[in-house]
Amino acid sequence: HGSILDVGCGDASLARIVGNDRYYGCDGCPPFLTHANAVRVFAAEASALPVREGSFDLVLAVGLFQHLDEAQPVADQMRLAARPRGTIIVSTLRQFSMIELAIIWLMSFRDSQRRRLAGLIWQRRHGPALLDGQPVARRYTPTEIARMFGLPRRSLRITYIGGLFGPLFAREIVIGLALPERAKPKRIKPSATL
Repeated sequence: HGSILDVGCGDASLARIVGNDRYYGCDGCPPFLTHANAVRVFAAEASALPVREGSFDLVLAVGLFQHLDEAQPVADQMRLAARPRGTIIVSTLRQFSMIELAIIWLMSFRDSQRRRLAGLIWQRRHGPALLDGQPVARRYTPTEIARMFGLPRRSLRITYIGGLFGPLFAREIVIGLALPERAKPKRIKPSATL
C-alpha cells in the first residue's frame, strides 16, 4: 500500500503487477528502460540512487545482486532509500553448502563443465568468462545478505526457490528484510593508541 522502488528494474515488468501509480524503477542500463511501459523509470546506477532518503515503503532488487562485483554499496543505497519500518526484498542466487556442492560435483561425472561450475561456486569465484567464456554469477548466503543490510539473520524472512524440501539444493533465495523504526547509532570506542 505504499511506494515501491525497483532497483535494477530492467524493462520494469513489475509495474504491470503493482500498478504505475506507486511504482518507481531504475536501471543502470538505459537501453533496458526503452522497453519499459512504466511511467516512472529512470537511468541510475544502483550504487548511487538519486532518491531522497527514506522515500520508499518497499525497495526491491530482483536478480540484481548476483551480477554485482560489489554489493555493499548497493545494499547501503537500498537501505537509505527505504523508510524506517519499511521493507527490503532481495531475490538472488543462493550459495550452496559444501555438502550440496560435493553431491552436485559427484553427480556430474559425465559433464565436465558442470563439475567445473560446481568447483568455481565452491571456491566462491565469480565473474565474466570463467567457464569457457561464460559468466559465473555470484551467490549469497542469508547471513551475508543480513550483514550487508546491518540486520540480524534471525530477522530475515527467507523463501527458497527450486529446492528439495525447502532449502536443500534451492537455486535461489528471496529475502525479506523488515527495517527497524530507527537505526541505533553505533558508538565508537576510543582507541588506546593514537
